[in-house]
Amino acid sequence: MSLTRLVYFSRSRIDKDTAGTRREVANILAKANQKNSACGLSGALILHDDYFAQVLEGDRRFVNETFQRICRDDRHDGIDIVEISTVAERLFPQWSMALGRKLDPAVAMRFGIGARFDPSSMTAEGMIRMLTEVIREEAPLRVYQAQSA
Repeated sequence: MSLTRLVYFSRSRIDKDTAGTRREVANILAKANQKNSACGLSGALILHDDYFAQVLEGDRRFVNETFQRICRDDRHDGIDIVEISTVAERLFPQWSMALGRKLDPAVAMRFGIGARFDPSSMTAEGMIRMLTEVIREEAPLRVYQAQSA
């Protein structure tokens, strides 16, 4: 099996109602954990300001099928693939889908993100590093299903 990594971002179409947003994100996460665990995908996701940024890793077929589902999901708009590549190892091996809940201002500054998060100006490497840092900082708060080894 070749290991594929897909990095993309999209504009969120989720209403900005805080309680409603939390419910929608919890729903996305629950479904992602279930489906991703079943097909061996791993990854990380953040929803900040008006954007989703996500990394998906796994078998090429399952990454493609998952991404096609995301493209049909009406919670996403203007989906933009930043990079898709074959890689030697996973960056998020223990998480069927880790969720970054917030982009701390200090983290944003380290990645050159201004007052508003706009991933269109970021490279794939920058997005991956940002997601890795956000996920690492929130590790004690995680309640997501670990991917079985």
